[in-house]
Amino acid sequence: MGYVEVRSEVINHTWVTKDLPPFKTEQLLDHPYNYMDRIEFHLLQTYDKRDNHGTVAWGTITKELLGEEGFGLAITPEGSTALNNIGERISAPDDDNRTAAKKIYSYIRDNFTCKPDDDIYLTDNLYKINKRKEGSVQDLNLLLVALLRQKRINASPVILSTTEYGTNPASYPVLSKMNYVVCMIKTGGDTTFLDASNPLFGFGKLPLNCYNGHARVISDHDSGSIFFDKDAIREQRSTSVFIVNPEKGKGQISGSLETTPGYFGSLDIRNAIKKAGVNAFLKNITQSYSPDITIDNIGIDSVKKLEDPVKIHFDFSFKQEANQDIIYFTPIIQPSLSENPFKAAKRKYPVEMPYPVDELYVLSMEIPEGFMVDELPKSAKVAYNGNEGFFEYMIQSNGSNIQLRSHVKLNKATFAAEDYDSLRDFFSYVVKKQSEQIVFKKKK
Repeated sequence: MGYVEVRSEVINHTWVTKDLPPFKTEQLLDHPYNYMDRIEFHLLQTYDKRDNHGTVAWGTITKELLGEEGFGLAITPEGSTALNNIGERISAPDDDNRTAAKKIYSYIRDNFTCKPDDDIYLTDNLYKINKRKEGSVQDLNLLLVALLRQKRINASPVILSTTEYGTNPASYPVLSKMNYVVCMIKTGGDTTFLDASNPLFGFGKLPLNCYNGHARVISDHDSGSIFFDKDAIREQRSTSVFIVNPEKGKGQISGSLETTPGYFGSLDIRNAIKKAGVNAFLKNITQSYSPDITIDNIGIDSVKKLEDPVKIHFDFSFKQEANQDIIYFTPIIQPSLSENPFKAAKRKYPVEMPYPVDELYVLSMEIPEGFMVDELPKSAKVAYNGNEGFFEYMIQSNGSNIQLRSHVKLNKATFAAEDYDSLRDFFSYVVKKQSEQIVFKKKK
């Protein structure tokens, strides 16, 4: 029997924080944990006096991931032979790359069930995942990459951390923070990112929690860092209102409204409809208006056209007293903001909106028959922090009609805590201006 004597030197380090105030979260923070005082350690490398183990370079980590059975090897042509060229069978031989990509994407999105998970490695082999028609986010999106490659489409996995996991550093790899996989394709000079894990996602769309900064393309030919910046999201909500004089009833105000939210607003609506049904959703809209407004012929379009925004439309009429001499009318029937979202007098942390604000409201109105304009709100246009945004309220009357255009736009979604006061004042002005009324006076 032999003996081995082992001696080691251990150095214990202790870090202590003292007298820290309690953390109080605030609204519009992606992940409050990002702002809590803490020290984080990530093991990057060890040394046994002969060799280094581990890496601080993305290039080495990329090579390791490409060689993993549960990641890169599974999506190679050799590693996905058990899928029996499903990608070839889903699309026609003469489909161009983008058409083929859409068909393969739809095949997974519409036929698979996604199980919650927070990892980047496959939970099973791709053959079983495809056979069960079930898997985690990484299972479905790595299957997507494999099927796209069967059609010789340039497809690569992208790993990232969602907002719930905090941000990850771009300068060195911390795989423990990477919890999500999406797919990147390059077709005809365009780069498109796909996530087939949600049956309500449109082609080329990612969930909001993926817009969390640094992400990494894992590829043997175009690997590199990319950044999903929510300031770059373009999301406009537009509303058009037309008011005409009814054939019967002098002084009555009635018309039609059509509103089109952006993609993410439409996604919220689709989720609500999936949960409660379209009738319950439309009923909630009807009940959200004042009892003084009657809503009729309400409907919604494009619910199943997932790449397009939905469109909500209805007719309305205001209940008014007969033989009145003065009508007070708020032209912004559906305001972008009913109250200032920033109520606190002070704020310690940045403001992180889901995406930049872009709200457009257009009104075309016939002046009620037998009435004239007595008071009209003044037009106004104010800029926010130079070129970071603006609010315009442009209104005019020609004696028989009134035209109004209200537009609230901010060019970014994240604002430093030092900008809070100016942001609060900006929205306070918007809310006040959009609540102003037109006064109609009966002609004599």
